[in-house]
Amino acid sequence: MMFSLVCFSLYGQTSREPKIFIAPIDGFGREADNDYIYKRLTYEVILQFHTVVKSKYDSNYVFKGTIDLADEMSEESSVEQVVATDTNNPVPVSPIPPISNDYGRREFFSMVNGDGLYFYDSTGTDNTAKSVVRKTTPLETEGKEKKYYFKLEMTDNRTGEVISRQNFIFVNADASVDSLISTLVTNLLSDIPEGPFVSGDLRNRWMYVETSALWTPRIYFAGYDSIGFLDFGAKLGLECHFLNFMSVGAGAQVTWEQVDDTADFLLETPVAVKFVFKLGENFALEPYGGASFNYSILKKIHPCPFSWFAGVQFGIKDKKEIGLLVFDARFAMDFSHSSIPETGREYQRYCFQLGVGYKFGFLQKRDNVK
Repeated sequence: MMFSLVCFSLYGQTSREPKIFIAPIDGFGREADNDYIYKRLTYEVILQFHTVVKSKYDSNYVFKGTIDLADEMSEESSVEQVVATDTNNPVPVSPIPPISNDYGRREFFSMVNGDGLYFYDSTGTDNTAKSVVRKTTPLETEGKEKKYYFKLEMTDNRTGEVISRQNFIFVNADASVDSLISTLVTNLLSDIPEGPFVSGDLRNRWMYVETSALWTPRIYFAGYDSIGFLDFGAKLGLECHFLNFMSVGAGAQVTWEQVDDTADFLLETPVAVKFVFKLGENFALEPYGGASFNYSILKKIHPCPFSWFAGVQFGIKDKKEIGLLVFDARFAMDFSHSSIPETGREYQRYCFQLGVGYKFGFLQKRDNVK
């Protein structure tokens, strides 16, 4: 019961929403434009019910924006090379701002799609025909306002892979680009998969919380010769990985112990030092050693106050990088005798322990932490 409740409680605290870090705007944009677009990106991500974090290392995805002069774009990304190829007419019935073709005017509807800016004839003419926007000459652009090209990329913080990319062209970063930024954010967020989101290797986190079910067979000797196979228990532990290859752990476990006709619950508080070995991409091996303080809950058995132990733990990562399924084997021995107060009988113990449980990881380390 304790194992189930703890697992359910911790699982409920696991983040199921992606955390997004918005990097400062890079490139050759004006400072005021950079600030405006950065603030607007932050506003849009929050408005669309996602979490913005201040540190890249706490994020699942990174938004990286770059501003360049439109005239200096490469031929591949230049808007002059983009053509309309959609077989469906995307021009809405009532576009905002409205399109007016009165008095000989002919306006076009533009739409950002992927890496390109597409133009569509607002009069309903065939939009499947390829049409190239004519490049202007230096004389034609002289005296006109500079145009800027904004590109926004979303990368997976764990792999560094660019998942999606959006862009548009603007003259001034003001309220006129709000709807474009909103569309960019919507398109990027739509490419995020559903499910719990974590960042970094699960085996490279600062803290772990473990809960396990235990089978604790014991051998009694030196005054009482017997073997107990029906002793069981449960464990709750906390582990801190202060180094990538070493950790220290502490916890509490309650075990059932029966000696002849006398039975009791024993509370053990082990403290251990572990060596951490990462095997392949999905496994962890942790040999360890330590000592524990033993206390009788029902006062029917007087256990030895201190025991030493040594063991090894093997962990398997789950696919969602939430935690590890762990298998634990341990041997322990008392420093002195245990006794039964009612009979005065003294004895010593060899304690074996086999455990199976789950270990949740929290607080991802930075990549450069050794």
